[in-house]
Amino acid sequence: MAYNTPKLGTIQNMMVPSISAVTMPNGVPTNIASLLLDPGSYILSGNAVFNGAVTVIGTQRLLISSSSGTIGIVGDNSIIGLINSLNLSGSDVTLSLPAYMVQVLTPTTFYLVGQISYTLGTAKAYGKLSSFQLPV
Repeated sequence: MAYNTPKLGTIQNMMVPSISAVTMPNGVPTNIASLLLDPGSYILSGNAVFNGAVTVIGTQRLLISSSSGTIGIVGDNSIIGLINSLNLSGSDVTLSLPAYMVQVLTPTTFYLVGQISYTLGTAKAYGKLSSFQLPV
């Protein structure tokens, strides 16, 4: 996929629709979406929906990381949901990350990484990673 350098104030989104939901292995940090950003200041945010036929779920985690498939440093870029439910078949769980600022010095890919813990079944996730480039 060709990448075009955005203009200042440009909003970029990478959305993964429910039909293309990513399989989430138990306890394994998994990329849901990604964006390649050129040097500059950005506001990043993201959200994801966890669904599937799993039993006895415990925690869901969502974060934005510059390392593929890793939890990395946790701070304003992450949220943990402590959803104690018997399953996800009746309803989905949505986690949203509030906007936070990053300074990008070299072209860097940012990943929306999800993680879910469960005892049995199959989980999936879909969502959106967004960036807004700030003026210098």
